[in-house]
Amino acid sequence: MSLNHLAIIMDGNRRWAISKDLEIHEGHRKGADNLWIIIEKTKELNIKYLTVFGFSTENWKRSQKEVYFLLSLLEEFLDDAKSKIKKYNCKNYKRYSDNRKNSCEPTLYNRTINF
Repeated sequence: MSLNHLAIIMDGNRRWAISKDLEIHEGHRKGADNLWIIIEKTKELNIKYLTVFGFSTENWKRSQKEVYFLLSLLEEFLDDAKSKIKKYNCKNYKRYSDNRKNSCEPTLYNRTINF
């Protein structure tokens, strides 16, 4: 059996940090770091589509400080993705709903993973 599409919900990073006696933001950062490992494995397994749910409506109920950190981490991840996108040959369909124009243009012709 081969997978064509893998969808991931980024969940449990906060609980992981608490269980390790770490600051909550360290759990979120570790989850973002692990996403690159998942992207690499997705490429190795020839999975064509990867969907990542990284921020839910439940996240808005967190403290203002944590929400700010999560949004900043997302922005940092996406900025980092610009430099790594060619390495992974990803096609980025949608960054997030912020009305940015042409956010996918640099990846239009990439074909390995649709992220």
